[in-house]
Amino acid sequence: AALLFTLPLLLLAMMTPAAIRIQSTIVQQVGATAGRLYAVSTVGSLVGALVVGFVLIPFIGVSRIMTGSGVVLIVTALLWVLSLRHMRAALVMAVVSITFFLIPDAPLSAASDATLLYKTPSFYGEIRVVEKGSQRLLLVDGVSQTIVSTGPSPLSFYTKTMRIAELLSRDPERALVVGLGGGLIPMDLHAAGVATDIVEIEPKMVMVAEEYFNFQPALFDIIFEDGRYFIQHTDRTYDIIVLDAYGAEQLPEHLLTRESFQAFKDRLNPGGILALNIIGAVPSPFIKSMQRTLDELFPDSLVLANSDTNWTNVLFFMSDELPDDMNAAIASRCDSDECARHYWNILKNEQVRIDVDATALVLTDEHTPVYYWRAAASRDFRQWVWEYLGPKVNRSWPDSLNE
Repeated sequence: AALLFTLPLLLLAMMTPAAIRIQSTIVQQVGATAGRLYAVSTVGSLVGALVVGFVLIPFIGVSRIMTGSGVVLIVTALLWVLSLRHMRAALVMAVVSITFFLIPDAPLSAASDATLLYKTPSFYGEIRVVEKGSQRLLLVDGVSQTIVSTGPSPLSFYTKTMRIAELLSRDPERALVVGLGGGLIPMDLHAAGVATDIVEIEPKMVMVAEEYFNFQPALFDIIFEDGRYFIQHTDRTYDIIVLDAYGAEQLPEHLLTRESFQAFKDRLNPGGILALNIIGAVPSPFIKSMQRTLDELFPDSLVLANSDTNWTNVLFFMSDELPDDMNAAIASRCDSDECARHYWNILKNEQVRIDVDATALVLTDEHTPVYYWRAAASRDFRQWVWEYLGPKVNRSWPDSLNE
């Protein structure tokens, strides 16, 4: 990135002093000219930041913005050179610009059998649905939100394991899921007879989940809102609250703090369960800090993880009172011996103990250094996406796939 952007940004930074020199015919005008130009620059920066963030990126996409910006800069420079009647300089600029646009992309090092089914920009990142073999993935800015099998058993590991929240509850009637993703967890809760509300900040996710992951939105009350804002302003209470909004590369840190967890606990019914799906490593300072923060609010916890890599699902089940015999509680709610054996194996093989030590912090609204801790995990996951789906998934796809 430094090699790519240093020279263009350096040249752009030189434009203002050059413009001041051109506009100032006498020394006494320099101050006034500089003031006017910097005022215009400041207004342009403000308008540009708002338009790019709230209009161009969500509705046009980064690739088109970069290409369009390059074209505008080149055309502006050509017009200025032509106005000065420097025909030779204009010809050189035109030839160099056309040459750069005609240079083909570097050949990709590996083929990919992954198929892009859908993509669309949104306010919270580019949404893509990719299929590879018998797996379908929902990605936001290249980070997976949902991975399912398109075969006989469509549930992914963590969504099937997340059902433990319902199995450990005592006849749950109402649940809240924060973060829709592909919609598998709400559908599972609905199948168990639990009325479920969904809070999702990105409206486009509903259409994607319905179209590509068999989600049925008519079965749920869906609120398009930030999860913490919703829980702090609702009067509803729940037997189960599932926080599944932590799949993005930039985690919503305001949903990871003691104050946030307290707000969710306040909306739990007595004996209710708060379940979280966190991406991280066991052990790591991040996961240890999560455990320490949650322990300040909940006396009982169950933690499950199916690997020790930097990027694995770590599931927390927190409550004021979990059953003493979890296997018996789960078996009493399972509808078959196969179900009871499955979750018995999960508790036996995937239950982990998080030893809270000096590296663990209590995460608060004032101090939550999650981004620093997650840097290695984000790097490892992006490498996995590149290797698993192939380079083409990380490059531009046909514009016809846009919404």
